Amino acid sequence: MKLHLLRTPVLNPQSMPLLKPLSQNQKQT
Repeated sequence: MKLHLLRTPVLNPQSMPLLKPLSQNQKQT
């Protein structure tokens, strides 16, 4: 699962900004 998330930004650089806020949201929760 973790590898899949890491691979997403690699294939889709545009998804990187979307994953960044997601990671911050998870940390806040």
